[in-house]
Amino acid sequence: MTDTQKTAPDMRSGNESGRYPGIRGFMGRGPGFQEIPETPHTPGTALKRLLGYLKPDLRPLFVLLLAAALSSLLTALAPAFIAEAVDAISRGETDAVPGILTILVLTYLLSAAFSMVQGAAGAGISARLLKRLRRDLFQAVTGLPSEISGRRSRGDLLSRMTSDADMVSDTVSMALTALFSGSLILIGTLFIMFWYSTVLTLTAFGTVILTMAVTRFIARRIRKLLLRRQELLGKVNGIVEESLSNYQACVSLNMQGQNRESFDAASDELTRVAVLAETAGNAMGPVMNTIGNLGFILVTVVGAVMAIRGHITVGTIAAFAVYARQLSRPVNMLAQVFGQIQTALAGAERVFEIMDLPRESTEGIPVPEKIPGEIEFRNVTFSYPGGAPLLRDFSLRIAPGEKVALAGATGSGKSTLINLLLRFYEPDAGAVLLDGHDIREYSLKSLRKSFGTVLQDTMLFSDTVRNNLAAGCPGIPDTELEKRLRECGAWSLVMRIPSGLSGELTGAGERLSQGERQLLSVARTYVADPPVLILDEATSSLDTRTERHIQEGLRALTGKRTCLIVAHRLSTILDADRIIVMDNGRIAEEGRHQELMDRDGIYRKLFTCQYSGTAT
Repeated sequence: MTDTQKTAPDMRSGNESGRYPGIRGFMGRGPGFQEIPETPHTPGTALKRLLGYLKPDLRPLFVLLLAAALSSLLTALAPAFIAEAVDAISRGETDAVPGILTILVLTYLLSAAFSMVQGAAGAGISARLLKRLRRDLFQAVTGLPSEISGRRSRGDLLSRMTSDADMVSDTVSMALTALFSGSLILIGTLFIMFWYSTVLTLTAFGTVILTMAVTRFIARRIRKLLLRRQELLGKVNGIVEESLSNYQACVSLNMQGQNRESFDAASDELTRVAVLAETAGNAMGPVMNTIGNLGFILVTVVGAVMAIRGHITVGTIAAFAVYARQLSRPVNMLAQVFGQIQTALAGAERVFEIMDLPRESTEGIPVPEKIPGEIEFRNVTFSYPGGAPLLRDFSLRIAPGEKVALAGATGSGKSTLINLLLRFYEPDAGAVLLDGHDIREYSLKSLRKSFGTVLQDTMLFSDTVRNNLAAGCPGIPDTELEKRLRECGAWSLVMRIPSGLSGELTGAGERLSQGERQLLSVARTYVADPPVLILDEATSSLDTRTERHIQEGLRALTGKRTCLIVAHRLSTILDADRIIVMDNGRIAEEGRHQELMDRDGIYRKLFTCQYSGTAT
């Protein structure tokens, strides 16, 4: 006996999951029972991580900043040429005016050209940032453990993948440009203004201080509204996704009215919060314009008094009139950008919150390519997070090549054993062994590749028939693929599909019947040729005639493999080598069909219930 066999590592301690610390305290019992509450990052942390996504674009970022710097410099210099032109006219030096105006026009044209370069660079940076964000988010979502992903609304995840990621990428590149160019314009404008007149500059700068104070006051209130808006958008998307994916069930149960009420309630709340957020955000511009106009008036009045006293020229007043406006523009820009950054950080917090959820471990040794396929549950105790123990000190051994069926009432623990075997969940105590080795020693990829699973709910992909059938072994030649499909009885179905193996399954095979979809699912598992087979209610939703047809494929599939079968329809397990009858997480009975019928126990009652009036 190996060390692994002697002592199975305890993956949990107390009320905490050893693999995912801190989760059990707020997750409901069983998959899909309760969503995990969100824990947002601090804005500073989110901003630092966002800036890290710009590292691959350092060269385009340099081009963007250089273009922004040159555009800002030219924008700051332009009013000085206006002052020169006005002073030249006031002195009667009209010959110099055309040259000054020509330089002024060229200054504005060059500034516009650099702005266009800046915009093009920003668009590229934004698109690539979005790509990297979505790539990492998609990897995070597809790598979530089942016990976590099952408690997340799919609509909310889609909202984070689309609207939140879009909002972040659109804002980051634009905000960087605006922050850099706005700051340069502000600094350059102030420098030139001080060069001309300290008094007028201080007069104009008073409005800047007022602008910053008002911006800080409004932005604090905007951020909470924006984060709440994104959360509600995810909730609305979740309701829509659930209603559409379960459309037939909703219609058959006449739940359209209830769904509309739920949607309207969430939509009304979203509308209310969105209106408040947009109103607060849109208020920033008018408030800034009002302050800018106030600054313009102050500069004009003070400048006029100083010109009368001979301290400055008329051209300086004209330049300061432009500079007063120009000073307020970068301040307004920075104020608006600050609000947009709050929006981006709200989205970034939601994106990073998913990225920071624990991933499934990819570590472990590979499962040997050829294995006998012995399975053992050794003293396993397990409970879904937040629930009472479902399995207590449970033990079961399945010999290599043995065909074992699990029977029992709903909730007796049949599917839980499958979840533990596939490592969708980890046992609280005890161990699950494959050929004498704890399955936690193996990498998840190689472990799950060793199991072929056929579920009640078939899953096909919107792809070619060939890619669907060869999903478990993508490099298989067409000749070998055809051979295996003939062996499991699925080749005739493939030939009925337009274009055969090259045919496209649109809508994940929505045009196929349930039986045809199930047969393709069986064939896909047969093509993969796994050493261990798991059938979880594989034919329970089919009519008897279709079931018999698919049973032919299942017989070819099971062969000499180790098979673990979960079935409510007991007629499908009559030929099992051993039937395990589960009751409240324990083995109540075990044996072959006729042996269990002769005992007149739980199995006989279940079988008689299903086939009442039929000779047994």
